[in-house]
Amino acid sequence: TMTGSISMGTQNFAVAANYGRGVFGLYASTIYQHLWSMGTAYKLPDDGSTTGNLYGVAWSHPNAGGAAANLSDHGMLLINNGVYRAAISNSIRCVTDMRTPIYYDSDNTAYYGDFSSYTYGKYYGRIAHNEGFQVGGYNNVGSNHATSNPIYTIGSSYMPAVTTLSNMYGVGYTGVGSTFINFTGQSDWGFYVAADGDARVWLDGSSGNISTAGNTYAASYYDYNNTGYYLDPANTSNLNAILFNGGTLSGTLTMNTQKALVANNYGRGVYGLYSSTKFQHVWSMGTAYNLSDDGSTTGNLYGLCWSYPSAGGAAANLNTHGLMVINNGGWDASLASSTRAGSDMRTPVYYDLNNTAYYGDFASESRMAAIRIGGSGYGLLSADNSRNLKFQGYSSTDGGFTGYGSTGVHLWQLYGAGTNYGFLNANWAAWDLRKEKNGNLYLNNQSTYYLNPSSISIFNDARANIYYDQANTAYYTRPASSSYINTLQTAGQIQVGASGSSLLYIGGTSGNYFRFHTNNADTYFDMNCGNLYWRQGSSTRFYFYTTTANMTINGSLTQNSDIRVKENIVEISDCIGKIQAIRGVYYNRTDFNTDITKIGVIAQEVEEVLPELILEAPDTGLKSVAYAELTAVLINAVKEQQVIIDDLKLRIEKLEL
Repeated sequence: TMTGSISMGTQNFAVAANYGRGVFGLYASTIYQHLWSMGTAYKLPDDGSTTGNLYGVAWSHPNAGGAAANLSDHGMLLINNGVYRAAISNSIRCVTDMRTPIYYDSDNTAYYGDFSSYTYGKYYGRIAHNEGFQVGGYNNVGSNHATSNPIYTIGSSYMPAVTTLSNMYGVGYTGVGSTFINFTGQSDWGFYVAADGDARVWLDGSSGNISTAGNTYAASYYDYNNTGYYLDPANTSNLNAILFNGGTLSGTLTMNTQKALVANNYGRGVYGLYSSTKFQHVWSMGTAYNLSDDGSTTGNLYGLCWSYPSAGGAAANLNTHGLMVINNGGWDASLASSTRAGSDMRTPVYYDLNNTAYYGDFASESRMAAIRIGGSGYGLLSADNSRNLKFQGYSSTDGGFTGYGSTGVHLWQLYGAGTNYGFLNANWAAWDLRKEKNGNLYLNNQSTYYLNPSSISIFNDARANIYYDQANTAYYTRPASSSYINTLQTAGQIQVGASGSSLLYIGGTSGNYFRFHTNNADTYFDMNCGNLYWRQGSSTRFYFYTTTANMTINGSLTQNSDIRVKENIVEISDCIGKIQAIRGVYYNRTDFNTDITKIGVIAQEVEEVLPELILEAPDTGLKSVAYAELTAVLINAVKEQQVIIDDLKLRIEKLEL
């Protein structure tokens, strides 16, 4: 334990003897820990309970509260006179701003923010419903009820004047006090679409009307395939060793005061070993949490290390030599010429390093040279016609929006002409989607199949999660789950289930019901509702008594016995002996219908002499007797007996002579 201060006499102060060695603190998640300060007078208190008057760097965890609340996990704090200025953990946060030429998404560097040039992002989002939009000049410039107020133009050569549209191709928002707005259905404020200085489409924000040169009105436009996407103009429409003067410290240096490792000149500090393929210890939260000694892995480090991308692993998050924040061996953040964080990056304003006139202030206004939406490069960009959304007018009665691809070729068009409006195909030759004014909606250049509020005509199929009866929604069809209908009538077959396993219930699925059931091996008829009557019209032909397992038929029960389907025919012999081995008995069942006395035979006795008449149930092992086939044995037994009788009669006749 060292209780004094160590003054650095040479530039080689505190040089590590191996990659996993460095400066160690004490492990705690509720305390501020000193990393470095600008002199011994500016420091944390000894117990680390507050930031004191520190000018320097501290380590902490959100549990410590105060300035540490700006951390998302164990991490580093930059403190000026005890006041928080920046925090670095798996989330990097600053009080004032964060500046770099370009900001990359750490998961996909195809997305980035370059505020003085192009910015690529998948979505431009908002954290509140009343944020994330462009702000006009009503409050800071003056009343704009009669001015052009442009929102978008196709290029700098097609810009409006203050109160006229000039040769504008684009869109804007204004009031009906403007001289260039003259539509049926207009009332006050609204959105206009212009081409060649002529506003041909008007979306009235006060009345909700949509007016065009072709007199087309609608409350709103929805995407046919997904109504989560829509255009609502009046509301919202859908980013361990220290070197001292050449000596080696092989033990542990314990800081007993806040003034340990105090520099005596500005160029003094802590030194590691040069390598571009190792992880090098900078600081850890206790000696138990550190890199491996040889610097080959991040070990279980809670702290800071220095490395280069060639080291692999967590160092792949660096773009050159740089500092990394590691929690339990896992990467949280890295600082080099590219700053990256595993969770998020937070600051009030992001500036372009090369031109601070471009910036992102997400809680207020941002200024960017261009916005690209989507990884494939399509979206709303500058008006160079390489990739953009362009409005075109063709006459006083038609016009529309055209979408262009990467080579300047048009891909689609939102078009209005006369009493029709909708989407044209890429060749502008036919309608993909056409809506008649106050009429039907047609798809794929069709004039036969349509949709309107009272009926639908479809060529192939209609798809939905559930279909309801319009007059009574208690009746419905849900193809992927259960359905409830009044009567089902079909002209063909009805299939229940697939792959040999299914259930068909009649009368409900509990209580009193009848069920047909297959399990890919056997078929069952499960009755739980009295007896079963099989009728022709109103006349019962068969009776099945489920409780007693009896059956009555109003006819004859026969078995196929045609000689044409038989072979290996052998007459049964010794039938009298077989019959003598079988008892005819009275009995009561022990499983059900136990009160009724029945007549029959014992299956095991029959099996001894006539095993062909026995069938054993595969599920219960119970044995049954083919009583009808026993008749053949009885017939031959009578015939055998008749032979004996005839012989005895002959003998008696001889004796009587």
